[in-house]
Amino acid sequence: MKMKSVLVSMLALAAVFSSCSKDGETPGQGGPGAITGDTYLSVALGGSRSARTYAANTAAGTVAESTVKSGYILTFNAQRQKLAATPLDVTKDIVLDPANQTLPGQPSGNTGNISAGEAIKVSDATKYVMIVLNPTPALEKTLKTATSFAELKDKALSDVTDVVAAKDGFPMINQGVFDGTNADEGLIECSGNLFTKDNMGSSSTPQEAAKAKPVSVVVVRLVAKVGLSTPMQEVSTISSPNAIVLEDEAENAAIFLDGWLPNTTNKSYLPYSPLVYDAQNNPGKDLSIAYRQDNNYPLSPATDFDWLKNATPPSAWNTKSDPVYVVENTMSVAGQKVINTTKLVLKARFFPEDFKDASDASRSETWFVFSSDSVGTHTELISYKDMANLLQGTASGSISADDVKMIQNLMGEIAKKASYVKTGTQEGDYDALYSDLSASVTPKHPLDKIGYVAATVRDMSDLTDYPGAYMQIYYKGICYYDILIKHNSNIKDKLVEGKWGVVRNNWYTLKIDKISKRGTPFIPDPTDPDIVDPSNPDENTPNEGTDAYLSVTVTVADWTTWEQGVEL
Repeated sequence: MKMKSVLVSMLALAAVFSSCSKDGETPGQGGPGAITGDTYLSVALGGSRSARTYAANTAAGTVAESTVKSGYILTFNAQRQKLAATPLDVTKDIVLDPANQTLPGQPSGNTGNISAGEAIKVSDATKYVMIVLNPTPALEKTLKTATSFAELKDKALSDVTDVVAAKDGFPMINQGVFDGTNADEGLIECSGNLFTKDNMGSSSTPQEAAKAKPVSVVVVRLVAKVGLSTPMQEVSTISSPNAIVLEDEAENAAIFLDGWLPNTTNKSYLPYSPLVYDAQNNPGKDLSIAYRQDNNYPLSPATDFDWLKNATPPSAWNTKSDPVYVVENTMSVAGQKVINTTKLVLKARFFPEDFKDASDASRSETWFVFSSDSVGTHTELISYKDMANLLQGTASGSISADDVKMIQNLMGEIAKKASYVKTGTQEGDYDALYSDLSASVTPKHPLDKIGYVAATVRDMSDLTDYPGAYMQIYYKGICYYDILIKHNSNIKDKLVEGKWGVVRNNWYTLKIDKISKRGTPFIPDPTDPDIVDPSNPDENTPNEGTDAYLSVTVTVADWTTWEQGVEL
């Protein structure tokens, strides 16, 4: 994974030890990490420049994404017991230089122009090193209190808000290494970079020898970056290269894209998540496209994620292509399901060809879908105008008299749930609801959730020919699409590790290529037991096949960037 050309030219960072810390910041004399001799280490900190074997690209970080305000160097012995967590002395904000981003980085074998840092006095038991920049308060506490790397790497933290807000800079940590196995630990072996007066060679001091042979450490941001490049506007007005193909149900429909938000985002993260080596899809061990194992990697319960909820819908949606930040979320092959996968939710307005206003499509009316069975096998699209006749009891076309009765039953139940009740009764007033559903009317009761309310209602009658009939209400055409994020769009096969999810220091740009169907009139949510609409995914819905609604192109980025084309 890449991090821009992270050149903190030791960054002129001088590392200093505090005196006698109580919290383990610096080991005391006589302990396992006691500094009793004159052993020195120097660090050259760089951004990854590994050779690329895939069609992933890179992109420089912004100043805010690349600023270093604080940092720690952690040292460990051969048993991976922590020796010290030493703060780096940063006298001013250090911005990674965009002009240097093309330089080859360490440890790829190229020397480049990455500057070595000031020599740091360390324990002669030091064997491994880790660098952490811009730690959040919770992460900083963990660095200080952990007694071993095992304790540090297994500590799941939940201060996600602080991580993505990056008020004190984006947290960064070692990139990690592939050593031929999946047992990546992220630590950098540095025993060959330790110098004393006994092995300093022709150098005049151990410090000088250490600066001449620094240990190279590559750091990456803990967050992933996600955005949607497709303009939020009427689809027919979107020109190349962002033009969207409309086919099948969407052909000749009027579609307006109104905004997007991330969904199913992880509530916690690991300070360091181990790299996963996939010989088939990453034979070159390219760290820029590598996959990782997060804290809920094997099987992720839905409670591990933050969800957009229909009961409390978002008050604002992203209307621009500016990306947002999330913490990583990866999964095993068995976990490649909608309920586990970070996604974007696209809010849109969809009007079928026969229902759109000929003079101004944006003023098109509310419309409906009626299904006479519980799985949506037999459905009828109903215009706002035709619904008036059906509610008055008039059958027409392929809608039978029994269908009319079922539609009245469903609309009555929906009206009752939406607080439209006939005076002096407990019956739902579907006529009053119908009137307020008009796009030109200010409703008596809020109707922003009416699509969700309808999705919680099934037929309550005893008509045996209509098992579980249901109604969908596209109020003012509003609908939602799930856009599941692929980590590696180059993987075409199904059920392959590393295909889905978001990984730290990757930038995923999604682009809508095609729309073929209407979205759901509610935010898809497999965690909501009240939704009975069969178009809602459940806990077993696999990721594969979700492109039927939306075709997306992903770009992940120094930042490693991926482009994902999406078909809806």
